[in-house]
Parts: sequence; structure tokens; C-alpha cells
Amino acid sequence: DPEAGSAFYKIEPGSSAGGQNWSELEGKVLCIRCYRRYMRTGTLENNPKPQPGQTFDKRCTYLGCTRPEGAKKYMLVSSAYETTGQDWTHLQGTVLCKSCYNRFSKTGSLEKQPR
Repeated sequence: DPEAGSAFYKIEPGSSAGGQNWSELEGKVLCIRCYRRYMRTGTLENNPKPQPGQTFDKRCTYLGCTRPEGAKKYMLVSSAYETTGQDWTHLQGTVLCKSCYNRFSKTGSLEKQPR
């Protein structure tokens, strides 16, 4: 029974956990995983991946990239939240080369840090 278990949350009216607007989910019951995802990201989507056949330009869109067209791998930022703990909101829908993606993933910035 989802409403009786501790691994489930019933969304109460006026909830503001994580600074999110929960009004569309009031009265609903979420598993702990969905509850935490919504609290972090404001969506129940689980990092949507490009659909089969969906294509994107193989060019890094970061203007400061030193090799925008010469990378071996490119990443489509398809969600406001990636699993690295950084805020990807402003990059949603952009394409990054693997180097820029990894840099942002580790540091939260696309700019190279001075050594």
C-alpha cells in the first residue's frame, strides 16, 4: 500500500519542498525516487535521452570551445538536471563536446580554470 509505506510521499496542499511548485501533484502519492527527483529538478522526467533516430549537430555550441568540430564525442544536454549535481538548466538543449561536458560536469563551469 503506497500510502502506508515510508518509501512513499503523499503531496500535501501548499508543499514547497526543495523550493518547487508542487501544486500540480497535490494529493498524489510519489515513490521516494520520484519525490526526490521532483524536489531537485521540478520535473518527474528521468533524464530523457535522445530518441532513436533523433539527430543533433556534431558541433560544440560553447563559444569558448577550442575544438568545436574536432571532438570524437558530443553530448546533447537533454535535461535540466544531469546526475553530476551541477545545475544544467541554462544548457538544456545545447550540444557540448565531451571535453566541455566533462569540464562542466566536474566544475559547474564551461570556462577553463587557470592552473
